[in-house]
Amino acid sequence: MTGATAVAPSRRDRLASRWVLAGLIVLAVGLVAMLVQRQLPFSPYDEYVYFDYLTKVPTQGTVATGEEVGDAARAELECRGVSSFGPYGDGCGVGDVADDALFPYHGLTGADIYSPVYFAITWVAAQPLTWLGVGLLDAGRAVGGLWLAATVALIFLSLRRLGVALAPSTGITLVVLATPVVQSAFGYISTDAAAITAGAALAYVTARILTGSTSVWWLLPIGVLGVLAKVHAIGALGAALLIVAIHTMLVHGGWRDRRTWLRVMLPAVAAGVAAMGAQLVWTFVRSSRAVGEGAQLGVGTPELPPDQLLRQLAHVVVHVGATRPVEATASATLAVALATAVACAGLLSAIVGRSGEPDESAKVARSWAIGTLTLGMIMIPVLTLMVFVLEGIYFDPPLRYGAALLPFLLIAAGSLLAHSRWIGVALGAASLVLVVLAWT
Repeated sequence: MTGATAVAPSRRDRLASRWVLAGLIVLAVGLVAMLVQRQLPFSPYDEYVYFDYLTKVPTQGTVATGEEVGDAARAELECRGVSSFGPYGDGCGVGDVADDALFPYHGLTGADIYSPVYFAITWVAAQPLTWLGVGLLDAGRAVGGLWLAATVALIFLSLRRLGVALAPSTGITLVVLATPVVQSAFGYISTDAAAITAGAALAYVTARILTGSTSVWWLLPIGVLGVLAKVHAIGALGAALLIVAIHTMLVHGGWRDRRTWLRVMLPAVAAGVAAMGAQLVWTFVRSSRAVGEGAQLGVGTPELPPDQLLRQLAHVVVHVGATRPVEATASATLAVALATAVACAGLLSAIVGRSGEPDESAKVARSWAIGTLTLGMIMIPVLTLMVFVLEGIYFDPPLRYGAALLPFLLIAAGSLLAHSRWIGVALGAASLVLVVLAWT
C-alpha cells in the first residue's frame, strides 16, 4: 500500500480504473439479477421472516417481538419452501395459511431484533420494479444487486485509494464476489448485505482518513447507520477505529498532543459511543413495542462454555468469506480457501513489513493489518458474550456473523500485492472462474 506518499495516477490509469469500476458494478448487478431469475426457494438464513418484515414496511415500519408472520410471507413460503429444509404449510395455493404449527417458529417472526434501516432502504429501492409487475420478493432480492454494487465499488476504491495497482485491486475485488457469504447475503433478502456494505463503507472512509483525504468524523454517521442496519457491523466500526488509533500512534508517536486528540481520537471515541448508544436505544424501543413472547429459535443453552470462546478466536480470520465450517460445493470451498490465503498473507506481510517499502506506506499497511487482525480475532467471542448477557443464552454463532469484516480482511491483501501486476491478473482470472461456478 502506497498510502499518503502515492504518486498521482496518470490520466490513462484513471480512465482504466473507471472502466474497471463500471465493469465490476455491472457484474455485481448482473450476477444478482441472474440468481433472482431462477425463482429459488427461500434462503435458510431467515429470508422468510425478512421478507415478512419487507411487506410490512409501508404499513407498520417495523415488526414487533411476538408478532405473527403475515399471510403474504406464509403464502410465498408454501409455494417456494426453504432451501435445505423443504416445503412448509399445506402446499402452494392449497387451503389457508392460518395454522401456526405448519410454519417456522410456530408462526412468529424472528426478525424483530432488527431496526427498519435495511428493510426500509430495500423496500424503497424495490418499488420501481414492483411498478413493472415484479413481485415484492423478487424485487427485494434484485435490490441486493445494488447493495453488492455499492460494496464492490467501495472495496475497489479503497484499494486504489491506498495505492494498490489496478490489476491486483481488480483481482482482490473479484475474490470478494466469489465468496459464499457474498452470494448468500446479496442473492437473497438478507441483513448480512447491510453488514457487508457497511463494512465496505467504513473501510473506504478509513482509507481516506489514513491518506489524509477526509475527517475522522465521517465514521460517526456511517458507523451509527451501519450498526442500526445490523449490529454485527460493530466489528467493522471497531476495526476502523482501531486502525485510525494505531496509525495515529505510529505517525505521531501517541495521542498526548491536545490537537491530535481533538482531530483524531475525539471523533473516533464519539463514533464508537454513538453507535453503541444507537443500538441501546433500538433495544429499548424493541422491548417497549413487544406484543408477546419472542419466537423460540430452538438454539442455545443457558450455560456459557469458556473453551468455546477460545475456539472462536480465529473463526473469522481462518474462514474468510465462509457461511459455515464446510461449504456445500467444491467451488465455494475453493473460494473460501483463496480468500483466506490472500487475506492472511496480506495481514502477515503488513505486520512483518517489506523491505524497500516507503515508511508512510508501511505504517498505513501495518495499522490496517493490526486493527483488522485484532477485530477478526475478538469479534465472534465478543458477539457471543453480548448475546449471552442480553438474552441469557449461548449458541455457537455462524461464520457469516463476521461478514462485516470481509472488506477489511481482503483490502489487507493490498499490502502484499500492491504492485504485483501479473499476480493480480492471475488472482483475477482464478476468482472470475470461481465467480462463474458459484453464481451459475
